[in-house]
Amino acid sequence: MTARILAPRILPRFGTPADALHAGPLLPVQRLADARPAGRPFSGAIPLVSHTGVRRARWGGLRGLERLAAAGLGDRAGLVRLVPTAAFRAELEALAITRPAAIAVLGGDGTARTALEVLTPLGIPVIPLPGGTLNRLSRLVYGQGSARVILKRVAAGGRPQPLAGARLGPHSFFVACGFGAAMGLHGVREALRRGAPGAAVRAFQQAARGLFAPRVAVAEAGHLTDRIRAPVQMAVVAVGPLAPAFGLPAPERPAPGQGGLEVVTASTSGWWHLAGLLPHALTGSWPQLQDLSRAACDEVRLVAVDGPGGPGLVPGLLDGEPTLLDGEAVILFDPACGLVMAA
Repeated sequence: MTARILAPRILPRFGTPADALHAGPLLPVQRLADARPAGRPFSGAIPLVSHTGVRRARWGGLRGLERLAAAGLGDRAGLVRLVPTAAFRAELEALAITRPAAIAVLGGDGTARTALEVLTPLGIPVIPLPGGTLNRLSRLVYGQGSARVILKRVAAGGRPQPLAGARLGPHSFFVACGFGAAMGLHGVREALRRGAPGAAVRAFQQAARGLFAPRVAVAEAGHLTDRIRAPVQMAVVAVGPLAPAFGLPAPERPAPGQGGLEVVTASTSGWWHLAGLLPHALTGSWPQLQDLSRAACDEVRLVAVDGPGGPGLVPGLLDGEPTLLDGEAVILFDPACGLVMAA
C-alpha cells in the first residue's frame, strides 16, 4: 500500500492507521515559537531562493533573482540562491540554519508546496511568489499581484499565519491532489514546456491507453453514497471548495457534508463525454451532472483499482507534482498544515 511522488522525491510507505500518517509533528499556532531552532534570535533578513526547474528563474538567472530581491525587499533582502532542482530541499534546510524571518520562494505550486513541507516544522514562514504556470497557492495567500509587489507588501508589514492544507503520509498539499489516468496528461504539458514535442506525443499516448478505465475508488469520505464509492476514472481532493481552487465559477450549493476538504469524483466514458464536461465547468453547473459526485469531509481514503491489463500504479498530481498511487492512501485535513508570511 504505497503512494509515491516521482523523482526527485519518493513518498515512503503509508501505514493505514490514521495515527501512523503524521510522520512529522503538527504545528499548532500557539507553539510556533517553540518549533523554531534554539540559539540566536531570528534576523530581519529574508532570503530568496528558486531552482532551475522554474522557467522564470532559469531565464532571468541569479542576477534576475537579485534584482527582484533588491526591488521588493530593499534593506530586508537576504541571501539569494538559484540551485539545481534536485538540491532545492537541501538549500532550504541550509537557509533555515541562518534563522531568517521568512524565506521567499519563487516557483509554481509544487515548489511552494515543497518549501512549506520543509520549513513549517522549523517554524519558518514561507513567502510563495508566483513563478509557475497557475500559481494557485500564491494567489490563495496574497491574491493577484506580481512577485515584486508581494515582496514589498511583506517587507512593509508581514506577519506569520497558519495555512490550511492536507496531509498525505509525511507529505502535504495546500491546493488539491488528484488521481486517475487523466493525471498522466501532466507529462504532455511538462514535455511541451521543455520544448520536446516528441516526448509530449509519447506522454499523451501512454496516458490515453487507460484514460477511461475506472482506476480509483473513494472508500471513505464523510457520508458518501454507494455511487461515489464505485471505481471511477478520476478523483480530486481540494483543500476547501474545489471551484475557487481551480478558478472555476462557484456552484450554487456547497458540497454535502462537513469538513475542510471537498472530494469530487468523475465517471467519463470517452473523449466526447470528457469534452462535454467543459461547458459545465465554465458555467458552475458541473455539480448537477449525474456523472459527478462531491462531498465535504476531513478525511478521505482512496483505493487504487487494477486496470484492464492487471494491477498497476494510478497516476496522480499533488499540487501539480507527479504522484503514483499503489494500494491506498489516507488524506487528512489540517487547518494549520503550513506557515506563511501573510501581507
